[in-house]
Amino acid sequence: MPEKAFGRFLLLFSQCFVVLLIAVISMTVMRETMYWLLIPGHVPAELIQPDDVWRMRELGLRFDARSGAILAIPLVVVALALFAIKAFWTTCVKLFHLLSGLAFFVVIVLGFVNYFYILTFHNEIDIFVLNFLHEEPSAVMTTVWQDYPLIRAVCLSLALTALLWWISAKVFSLLSRLSIWNRIGWIGVTIWLVIGAVLFVLLARGSLTSRYPLRRNNAQVSVVPQINTLVLNAPMCLYYAIQDRKHSMTFAPVSQQEGLELMKAADIGELTQTTPANTALSQIKPNVALFIMESMGFNMMSYDKEGEVDLLGALRPHFESDFVFRRFTSADLHTIQSVAQLLFLSPVSQISSSSIRTTPLPGTPFEVYKKAGYRTAFVTSGTTVWENMSDYLPIQFVDDIYDQTNLMDAYGLTETTEWGVPDHYAFDFAAKLLRETQEPLFVVVLSTTNHPPYHVPEGYKPYPLRVPEAINANYDHHYVEQSIDTIMKTYQYSADALGRAISQIKSDKKHNTVIGATADHRMLGMKPIVSEGPFKDIAVPFYVWASDAVKNAVSIHYDPLRVGSHKDVFPTLYALSLSNAQYRTVGGRNMLAMHDDPRRAFGYNISAWIDQHGVYTFGEHMRFYPWSSDGSDWLSRYNAPQEVSETMKTRLRAYPKLDLWQINERACGLRQ
Repeated sequence: MPEKAFGRFLLLFSQCFVVLLIAVISMTVMRETMYWLLIPGHVPAELIQPDDVWRMRELGLRFDARSGAILAIPLVVVALALFAIKAFWTTCVKLFHLLSGLAFFVVIVLGFVNYFYILTFHNEIDIFVLNFLHEEPSAVMTTVWQDYPLIRAVCLSLALTALLWWISAKVFSLLSRLSIWNRIGWIGVTIWLVIGAVLFVLLARGSLTSRYPLRRNNAQVSVVPQINTLVLNAPMCLYYAIQDRKHSMTFAPVSQQEGLELMKAADIGELTQTTPANTALSQIKPNVALFIMESMGFNMMSYDKEGEVDLLGALRPHFESDFVFRRFTSADLHTIQSVAQLLFLSPVSQISSSSIRTTPLPGTPFEVYKKAGYRTAFVTSGTTVWENMSDYLPIQFVDDIYDQTNLMDAYGLTETTEWGVPDHYAFDFAAKLLRETQEPLFVVVLSTTNHPPYHVPEGYKPYPLRVPEAINANYDHHYVEQSIDTIMKTYQYSADALGRAISQIKSDKKHNTVIGATADHRMLGMKPIVSEGPFKDIAVPFYVWASDAVKNAVSIHYDPLRVGSHKDVFPTLYALSLSNAQYRTVGGRNMLAMHDDPRRAFGYNISAWIDQHGVYTFGEHMRFYPWSSDGSDWLSRYNAPQEVSETMKTRLRAYPKLDLWQINERACGLRQ
């Protein structure tokens, strides 16, 4: 036993890394074993790409290092808490070995669970592994006992745990006999502690270059799902399952009377609507494409100036000639929340990983177009591992799903950023789908490039771009340590790529098409400018274009000052593409209708409500900010807020409650 307290601490701290290394090696060996048990002979050899397998192993090792570091945290705590008191040394060592053994046992047992889970459900441990909390424990255990080699698995787990514990204890015994521990002073302890702490943090992050720790989004490396299931180790899978359950909520049947009361209070009319019967439109059956742009908010776009601060690029001529609504807001402030509202009509952002993730939801845009005879597709430049979309989208009536892996194969790409491949590949791919389709096609495209850390794709030639002083002064430089020039060029690139894709689609004379485009939320990192009011920070564009045949078949009135939000996107697209089609909406309407519906002529964001009069902010103290008298898109009377009437307060409070009511009604039905 080291005589000095410093020596005892360093011995235990060094042993933490020994335990970490053993845990990492064991998780890596288990992954490799599972690979040989599950992939060769079970997956066609031509689908197994060597690069994909290499990425699986490389990313897997990084996830293992992260998990090992997290599992070693209790050991570090023990080392810090008890090393100084010599009388506690024996107890400290015993506790240390006990926790080491427990960490090894967790790794081994979860590894077996994950293996059998993949065999059974064809995906790694997820939220449903926790379902026994809401099931009959005896029934679950009976199933486990009958269907799995429980005794052999337990015995093998104990044997392997004992082996790893013995190795760890043997190394500790060898280290403790070294004389170096009694010769180290406080300077040596400080140096080793700093180096060890930095190394520990880096391993726990799993990433050296990204501002984000290694996370689940990084775990998709191949078009072969079986390979993707092996990237995450079992402890990490369980961690994400617990997080998913934490973020999910309980869904249950709802009262019809409550719904009627909320609809009356919100004053938005019926939740089920029908497009007008239109014989000409039913014969045309135009393709429909919706582009959801990452962070293309007006808080950045409002500084656009052609030839000087060009933020639109090739998108400019389309914005100048087609329909663009600027008094328009996103549903939420983050991507998954807005995507959930747009595509699934869900105010619950984690619905794709919630307890109803296997429940088909009536009234989603994909179902509406599917019922109308369309093929449905989803394309993203990122990964569909994100928010469990690879599993959830097929349940919600999506026929074809394409993500970064498909795009890498299609365009011969070998590298991705933290968020995926450059947007233009996804846009070009979607344009190709629309151009080559033999049946009516509805496609949603989700972009990812305009997100920190920002990357201007290699080979992109930017338009003139000067950084305005207002942006330089109001961008949160603590948000991301990159130059404003790079950030704005990334914004410009993504908008330019959208413009080029729209040009491709417009040039297709074979198909009639309807195009919609909006942003998921504001530009990230831009501080709200108080003097410009509460609207600009949540404003996003809604762009619409339809081929001439469609415009000739539908009555259209364009008023650029009409207000709206994401709730209005699909009712507008439905009106331009579907005849006599029934759909669900929570206050959405056709923004190009000849006569606007006054009850639905509003926009809703979780932070504000807009209508023809101005902006109402939510919160404990609601305030009303009127539009400026000159008819501009932004507010000018921020310093003169007005009180909100009690009638309006009732409406503002009822709407989100109604939104939550309807997702429960669609998922679980009405109470009898």
